[in-house]
Amino acid sequence: MVTTQQQDVSKEIEFFDLWAVSGNGDYDVFTPDTNESIIRAFVASTGIAVGDSVLDLGCGSGCFSRLLQRAGYCVTAVDISFGMLLGARQMDCAMDLAAGNAERLPFSAGSFDAILLSGILHHLVDPAYCADEVFRILKPGGCFMSFDPNIRNPFFYIYRAKTSPFYSSAGVSDNEEPILAQRVSDIFASRQFVVDIDFLPNVAYRTGSSGVIRVIRPVFNLIERFVFGLPFLRRLRAFVLISGQKNNDN
Repeated sequence: MVTTQQQDVSKEIEFFDLWAVSGNGDYDVFTPDTNESIIRAFVASTGIAVGDSVLDLGCGSGCFSRLLQRAGYCVTAVDISFGMLLGARQMDCAMDLAAGNAERLPFSAGSFDAILLSGILHHLVDPAYCADEVFRILKPGGCFMSFDPNIRNPFFYIYRAKTSPFYSSAGVSDNEEPILAQRVSDIFASRQFVVDIDFLPNVAYRTGSSGVIRVIRPVFNLIERFVFGLPFLRRLRAFVLISGQKNNDN
């Protein structure tokens, strides 16, 4: 298992702490329907039961943690940004929150039944360290699901891929870039996960991280629904879902 160096997280922390201040602690970028569809996909792909222990890794201001709590799961929410955690605390004073780095998590082995990687992998220089930690802290037979921007999606490639001539860094952190699904899937598979790739249909944003995104948002949402919603174009959808199960013997 080959890994590169662990990243300097200071710029990620700075970026999201600033976002927390400018957004009054709110980092809920999708519409409510899209948030619910992500949770449905997570429950379906992991097979979790009510009362199971779930880690929301990269929780931001806690949108998905709150939805999971309301559905009856025992949720721990973790983020690297204290600003984001403060926002999550303000929205739910009873939430179980912890500060943590996805490459060195503050939990013992076998702590969770399932892990939701909340749009975190595309912020990592090398997801291998995170994959190692996910494997370590999942119980035997435990499952994870991630959702991240898809580099095969035309909008994300043109505007967010660093190889694109139209790339813009406005509204994103230094490390942030859409993922190539097969590359990330292979990393988790090499950690002895049984891995599956899917693509989330009908993603819709309610806000944007830059002026350009806010302008094109209605067009993006319509194309996601009526064009990339077609089954034969599913691999071009905006968000990749990668899920996996840990071997029962580990």
